[in-house]
Amino acid sequence: MNRINKPVLSVLKKFGMSANMESKRPLVWVFGGMASQWPGMGKCLLKIQTFKETIERCHDILKEKGLDLLNIITTDDPDIFDNILNSFVGIGSIQIALINVLRDLKMKPDYFIGHSFGEVACGYADGCLSEEQAVLTAYYCGFLSLNSSEVVGRMAVIKLCYQSLVSKLPDDIDAACHNSPNSCTVSGSKESVEQFVDEMKSQNIMAFIIDTSNVAFHSRYIAHLCPKLEGLLDKVIISPKQRSKKWLSTSALSRDWNNCETKICSGKYYTNNLCRSVYFEEALSLLPRNSICLEIAPDGVLLPGIILNVPDGLSFAVAKEKEEGVQFLINALQSLQRNGVQLDIGKMEKMFDSS
Repeated sequence: MNRINKPVLSVLKKFGMSANMESKRPLVWVFGGMASQWPGMGKCLLKIQTFKETIERCHDILKEKGLDLLNIITTDDPDIFDNILNSFVGIGSIQIALINVLRDLKMKPDYFIGHSFGEVACGYADGCLSEEQAVLTAYYCGFLSLNSSEVVGRMAVIKLCYQSLVSKLPDDIDAACHNSPNSCTVSGSKESVEQFVDEMKSQNIMAFIIDTSNVAFHSRYIAHLCPKLEGLLDKVIISPKQRSKKWLSTSALSRDWNNCETKICSGKYYTNNLCRSVYFEEALSLLPRNSICLEIAPDGVLLPGIILNVPDGLSFAVAKEKEEGVQFLINALQSLQRNGVQLDIGKMEKMFDSS
């Protein structure tokens, strides 16, 4: 792999760490959820020692549940994520490991935002969940999703704003996720969602099915899971903590952030996160317009929506499907430095020279 260019690091330290301080942009860590998984997504990143050590700890935790995390994130088997549980633990563990890498580099975010299941990583980044609690929260959300829907579920992205969508939405389909000013995700039964997608296409509206392993997340069709999921998560998150002001919730609108079930990172919070609507667009709209957003997930699938929501900001991803993971991360970090994000350059150089 290409090593970090040391003269470039020297220039960044001299110029990027000082010239941009007066116009410092807020840094936002954005955590994606389902649809960011892909076979072999963690293989290259295991070259980074901090990442590798974190994954090994997560592997040991999940081994007691009968899962082989190392295989889940390194295999090239295209069917590995047909099992929704593998997606939950794979994405969640990679996000935890990437947070640890960025912490090692002394990166200090101003805000955290998670899309759907990505809020588990918010809990870890915010200090509300331990590493083990975050891994087990991901596990139980995935475990209950294995046999979740009372119907065979489908989810689809519809390229419409929420207000335009609801006027077209059939009664048996829910608006699951508010993604951006021109995108929402819907959730419902297989037959209804597929019919609705065809109808939207006939009206020249872009629409497509996304792979959620036949689970209709964020809809009435998994509401029956709530009591059991909350009970399991309460045994994991034994002493719930209050979210900091850095964590902008997408599990509720901002007017409800002071409600007990929203301001506390708890089993109840993550039950609502899985079963209720996702207010991603609304949370992003609260950010300063010049924010720097860093998507932390195995693939930067949220970037188009982030750019639309924060048009005067800058947006980067730490990983991209099928890209050489270490070099892609290096490029992202160097871009962040050029735009005034402070990192421990010496630690960064040492970390990647040994990769």
